[in-house]
Amino acid sequence: LTHPSGEDISENGNNICKSQIRDCLSDRCVAVVVSNFERYPVHENVPAGCMREITSRLVRDLDLKIASEFIFDESYWKQRCYQLLPKNYQINEHGLTWKQLFFETHLQQCLEELGSHELEGRHGLDLLSVASYSQNYTFTLKTQQLLGHPNIDLLCQAVCNMRCEVA
Repeated sequence: LTHPSGEDISENGNNICKSQIRDCLSDRCVAVVVSNFERYPVHENVPAGCMREITSRLVRDLDLKIASEFIFDESYWKQRCYQLLPKNYQINEHGLTWKQLFFETHLQQCLEELGSHELEGRHGLDLLSVASYSQNYTFTLKTQQLLGHPNIDLLCQAVCNMRCEVA
């Protein structure tokens, strides 16, 4: 094989076939998308196979705002659940999706860790941010205990699909 410039583009004396060049180029494109995903997230017009490859290479602590909006691959969310949660996964209690399990459990943990801080304070703003990213994937929130006295009405307004339960 030769490049249009006339240069021989063979590997170790063997010709590189067009599919190898295409695979190499595809792999480089995926690598560029992955390294820039947090600044320039994509999901539209990306072939499903490439999107699976992109999400498999993404870091598992990707910003939740970006991840909630642009990552739909259940394998990604399953791995994030494995990082965040204790080993007792009850996906059947969370709509049978790893993404819903992740967001409902993460929001529950954030709320339970809030402590005596007011929901209107800095920690409360962080919680409300998490709630806003979670709103499309949070339908039930079960808490074991609340250390403080958060304004649950504010939280329920941020997550309009949610049914709040205190166990």
